[in-house]
Amino acid sequence: MKITNIGEKVIGFGSEFVLPGETKPLSAGFDENHPVVKFYIASKFITVVNDNVSVPVKEETDEEESDEKSTSVENKPLSRMNKEELQTLAAGLGVEVDATDSNDILREKIKAAQKGDE
Repeated sequence: MKITNIGEKVIGFGSEFVLPGETKPLSAGFDENHPVVKFYIASKFITVVNDNVSVPVKEETDEEESDEKSTSVENKPLSRMNKEELQTLAAGLGVEVDATDSNDILREKIKAAQKGDE
């Protein structure tokens, strides 16, 4: 399955990242029924690309710059993340997210999920 990131932020699928405007295939296990994919589609962060339709792929001109962007989102402290970033991180961890969750509730859910991974 291919997706296009139509949002303005880097989004993650497990250990893979998709830059804004980038189209790429998702790794095995990430299909339209996966909770993270469902969340990104419902939040209008991604669109699913039909294999029969060609979509221009955004070329990366500077690999270091793209690495910096993904790392900065990945390493940003929870206290500095906005709601969109918290929702994206939570969805990437498989945490159930409700649109009415406050930033503090999202942070608590993320911390609990991260503790469970250790």
